[in-house]
Amino acid sequence: GADWIDDYYQNHRPAGESFVAIYVGCNKGMDAVNALRMGSVDPSIDKFKWRETFLGNGVNVKPGVCKQELSEQYALPTSMNQQHPAVVHCLEAMPHTAQHLQQTAARLGWKDRFIVQNAAFSSADGVTSFSVSEVGNEKTAICNPGTPGCQEVPLLRLDTYLRQHQNVTGPKEMIDFLSIDVEGYDAEVLLGSEETLQRVRYLEFEYNWKALWKQHPLKEVIHKMSQDGFVCYWPGVGGHIWRITDCWLDHYGLTFWPNVACVHPTRHPVVARRMEQMFLETLAQGSSVKYTERVIA
Repeated sequence: GADWIDDYYQNHRPAGESFVAIYVGCNKGMDAVNALRMGSVDPSIDKFKWRETFLGNGVNVKPGVCKQELSEQYALPTSMNQQHPAVVHCLEAMPHTAQHLQQTAARLGWKDRFIVQNAAFSSADGVTSFSVSEVGNEKTAICNPGTPGCQEVPLLRLDTYLRQHQNVTGPKEMIDFLSIDVEGYDAEVLLGSEETLQRVRYLEFEYNWKALWKQHPLKEVIHKMSQDGFVCYWPGVGGHIWRITDCWLDHYGLTFWPNVACVHPTRHPVVARRMEQMFLETLAQGSSVKYTERVIA
């Protein structure tokens, strides 16, 4: 996970603090399980156990691009033995992937804490169609209704979904972690999350050149997030981080494939201070900062 998130949950979290996370574009659930382990401090929530069960159900599973199924799981803090109430919403549009997620959560006895919903998310409610392809395949997705191999899937705003699940999240409970990774439709999900963002402490979304990012300039999205009280950063490598909010540079609008991390300073002050401190430390290092193996001038 990100250094600032790990630091909070390892060293600064209040005793008994509950945890709610939402993963829009859950894929094979590896990151979402890691979040549940972090949020619950429950050693029985084990990503390797999840991986073994998920991959062992006799279904052809396409490997992840980022290979989350191979990375280490969250290391539980040694100084905190108390478990915390925690729930993760795993929202996945691909029908076969969602079905496989549901089966795996049920087999492990996690379905009350690892809630799987087969739905797509956007700025308006409706219906769309997704390919019934191999599990975990992120490439073949939206297709034309009635096409062989396509299945209708609910299309929801995140606001709509949370109103439907108030019995789980509560109507006003904070959302500690929101992850959006929907192959180019991330800005559309944010546009359908007006009420939701009023409850979010920290979120990450993916920015690239695909799908509807062409219609939503990143500069406008960052401005909208700022109006909602969020401060957004580029997470780098080696502990480096660059603030985007109030520090916009034109080349930030170039279309590539990074994540954007946004924190609400009032709702998550410890994480916000840590992120800003790391940003100032990055600036202080000047041209010595490296991204992969290339020196940034």
